Amino acid sequence: MQLVDFTSIVKTEIAENYQIADDRNIEIRSLVTDEPVMVKGDEQALVQMVNNLIDNALKYTAAEGQVRIELEVDSPWVLFSVTDTGTGI
Repeated sequence: MQLVDFTSIVKTEIAENYQIADDRNIEIRSLVTDEPVMVKGDEQALVQMVNNLIDNALKYTAAEGQVRIELEVDSPWVLFSVTDTGTGI
């Protein structure tokens, strides 16, 4: 467990999935703060969790759909969500 910048993780995973979304004509709507959000955790596990959520949202959203990714701080909590217009899993 270490302090990691969760904003950086989320923005990196959005960037890594952007081409997939573009190829499928899915809009990624990012509502992610530009400020660093420091959380204590396992960096690799957080990366995997964020990537899995984004990947699943893209897999189950049809063309012309939208995936919305939000990250905000509601001290002392960090709120992270991925929602989509797909059918769900």
